Amino acid sequence: MVRHFYNDNKTTNDLLDNIEISLTSYSDAENILEILCKTFEIPSFEDALMQLVITNVDLNNSIKAYDKRDNKIYGILLLGHFDINRGSPLQRVNPFLAKLFKTFNQLNGHSFVIDERLRGCGLDKKILNKSLEYFKQYDIIWCGVEHELNTHNYWKRLGFVELFSNHNAKFYAKSFDKNIMLEILILKLLHHEKNIY
Repeated sequence: MVRHFYNDNKTTNDLLDNIEISLTSYSDAENILEILCKTFEIPSFEDALMQLVITNVDLNNSIKAYDKRDNKIYGILLLGHFDINRGSPLQRVNPFLAKLFKTFNQLNGHSFVIDERLRGCGLDKKILNKSLEYFKQYDIIWCGVEHELNTHNYWKRLGFVELFSNHNAKFYAKSFDKNIMLEILILKLLHHEKNIY
């Protein structure tokens, strides 16, 4: 994974002094595509754009951390309207849980990346706090995290529950409604018990 989004000489302190948090817009698309291509080794802007289109990323309600001097983005949380039933193998892994998820209004955390110089500085929490009111419009927030990434415990600390895993990634979900989380945990547990025997 790319360490820095740009080949610039900006230091952590220099960036922290000039970082602002705001909603993304469609005018940020080129900068976002550049970051996605570098971070996830996507071969072209067209491929990265296709991912955003397929996952229905909402560029009016995603969040960016940007340098107010030149508007370059140094952190993004991309949010999409993409159901876990379509965006993961949940239907094959646990059809009962997939059926339950179809009843929920879902939000997908497509990508959450921060330039390495700004990691561990609390920027992630500022970005998440900016998203909080938007999150609460949904029953469930879910994300897939590739196995080789070191962020699995991060999502668990934020209250995300691991739903299942396949050869590529682990899938996590969170709800602000305790009853919804209880339903998910019960169906997950019942499926696990069924597969033990």
